[in-house]
Amino acid sequence: MFFLLWAPFVAQGQQHAAAVPDSSGSAVRAKSPKIAALCSVIPGGGQVYNGKYWKVPVVYGIIGGAGYLVYSNHDKYVYYRTENRLRLNGATEGLNPDLRNMSTENVAAYERYYQRNQELYAFVFAVCYGLNIVDAMVDAHFSTYDVSERLSMQLRPYVAGPDFAVRNAAPTWGLCVVFRGK
Repeated sequence: MFFLLWAPFVAQGQQHAAAVPDSSGSAVRAKSPKIAALCSVIPGGGQVYNGKYWKVPVVYGIIGGAGYLVYSNHDKYVYYRTENRLRLNGATEGLNPDLRNMSTENVAAYERYYQRNQELYAFVFAVCYGLNIVDAMVDAHFSTYDVSERLSMQLRPYVAGPDFAVRNAAPTWGLCVVFRGK
């Protein structure tokens, strides 16, 4: 089922993708960031489109964890909200026997606490879902980026001798960053 929804986007992306030579001279097909974003509407779809299959469990783990936290806090919020509403309306039946020793103020405080957490985790869920789409778009954009062995960056220690014009001068220590290109 997932493949049937995803296949038209892949086929469309392969029609518009241009072949770009990589550092070894072989052609690499460029990925479309737009199609990666469309595939990511289903979490992990853009990562599959880009060929980064190892990211799919990470995406589902993060989004699933955030979704679980939203669900769990909503469940507890409804639990305390129901009890609080019954107490405020003066009901004698339907009260939860597990909460009979808790004051109404504490029940209201728990209600507010779980409502705040539910809203916070809903925001976290939305951000994680958005980052799933952004990750797929960025990965597709950099699908033809050259990362050959001829490109490098090195950190080297740097020591400058003491300046003898300055009295009691000491050597200067540091790090030097060296970039090498093609």
